[in-house]
Parts: sequence; C-alpha cells; structure tokens
Amino acid sequence: AEAIAAEVGIDHVLSEVRPDEKAAAIERLRAQGKTVCMVGDGINDTPALAVADCAVAMGGGSDIAIESAGILLPSGNLEKLPELFDISRATIRTIRQNLTWALFYNLVSIPIAALGVLHPSICATAMSASSIGVLMHSLRLKDSNKRRDVSHGRKSPDDVCPRHLLPPMSGMDRRRSAAHARRARCSRVILARRADRAL
Repeated sequence: AEAIAAEVGIDHVLSEVRPDEKAAAIERLRAQGKTVCMVGDGINDTPALAVADCAVAMGGGSDIAIESAGILLPSGNLEKLPELFDISRATIRTIRQNLTWALFYNLVSIPIAALGVLHPSICATAMSASSIGVLMHSLRLKDSNKRRDVSHGRKSPDDVCPRHLLPPMSGMDRRRSAAHARRARCSRVILARRADRAL
C-alpha cells in the first residue's frame, strides 16, 4: 500500500486495519470538517461506507458493500471517480439554476397574473412553458455526459450510476435481490456483534 501511495503521490496511508478502525479514521476526518468519499468492495469496508459522506461500491463487490453505498461503479474502474465528481457538480449546478429560474419566474409572473394584466390562459401557458424549460435544461445533463464520453473515446456512458437508478429487474432478479438484502441485514447484525466484542 505504501509503495503504491508513493507512486501516485499520497502522503497519508492506512493499511491492514480492522473495519472499525476504517470507520474511526473517516469519523476523525469528518470531525475536522472534511468531506470524505469512501470506495470499497468488501464486507470489511461496510462500516466505513456507512459513515462516509459519499460511499462508492464496486460492481463486483460484496452484496453488503453495495447495499451500504449510495453510488455503484458497475465496471469497478477507479478511473471513473473523476467522472463521478463531474456529474455530481453538474447536477448540483443544474438544480441551483432551475431553482433560481423558478424563483425569478414566479416573482414576476404571479403579481402580473394577480393584477389581471394578462389573460389567465396566457398565464397558464407561460407556466407550462416554464416547466418544460426546466425539464429541458435538466436533460442537458444527459447530453453533456454523452459528449464527455465521445470526447474521451468511451463507448459506455453508464459506468457511474446511483444505486437506485439501476435498470428494472426481472422477477428472478427481484427474488435474488431480496435474498441478498436478507443476507446483508444478517451480515450487519454479525458485524455489530463483532464490534461489540472488540470493544
């Protein structure tokens, strides 16, 4: 771990630590006011994923790690992390722009409609146009992701996704997912008991 860290320019390294020690290290960083992103793929990463501000699991990781994380990297490619942060920033920026536009539009249009300056049908049409404009502006995120993939020569734009936006599952997949969730809950209980014994 230290050799790889030295090669990529990382100064602070923690290796060969227990799951509770990983979680404690993240909590110390958060107590210092830092935002922590944890990337993991195993059962031993679950406590740290649970306490991190941003939890990322690998597609080939354990079920409990995937359940604990809010973001899934299906390809397991760490080079996708910068793209993940770019998508997050672009999403937050789009949300703020939509809120600003909606606030400005309502501050202007509501008094005009209340004073009867415009016909109610015109006001209703303008309201619908505003909603469509917000929707189209949000859809630009998808287009920007495609342009980014083309510019970097990537064929698949879907290697970074929130876990709750994965494709719909078939009946058999749902049953398997339910079984995985039950195993994940049992694993959480086991981890909690082991942590209590360690304390």
